[in-house]
Amino acid sequence: MFGRGGEEAAALNGAGIPYEIVPGVSSAIAAPAYAGIPITHRSWASSVAIVTGHKASNSRGQVKWEELARSVDTLVILMGLRNLRKIMNRLLESGCEPQRPVALIHSATRPSQKSLLGTVQTIADLAEEAKFGRQR
Repeated sequence: MFGRGGEEAAALNGAGIPYEIVPGVSSAIAAPAYAGIPITHRSWASSVAIVTGHKASNSRGQVKWEELARSVDTLVILMGLRNLRKIMNRLLESGCEPQRPVALIHSATRPSQKSLLGTVQTIADLAEEAKFGRQR
């Protein structure tokens, strides 16, 4: 999801190279599940939205943070670490609860997996302090 699968398939198609797509589980669902975080739950979350954390250079649309801030129970943001502070600020400016829980997951399902927990208000500072997602 939001990766290069579509572009790679188009290039292979254009070059006349046969290929096979093997369906799998998106990291948007697999990473939180592996970290012990359900993205939906009967008691807490009945809706989920999956968005990209950065805009493609030729993208026609923008993520509508203002609408997502209050309309979805669980918001999964892929590839958002580089823009984390900007995204959290946009969510807060749009009426998102400051104490809404946030989890960052890096290197999901690998031995080096790391998770960081905070809130919309605190996660950017916590990630910066921990140098989260950077090679050490």
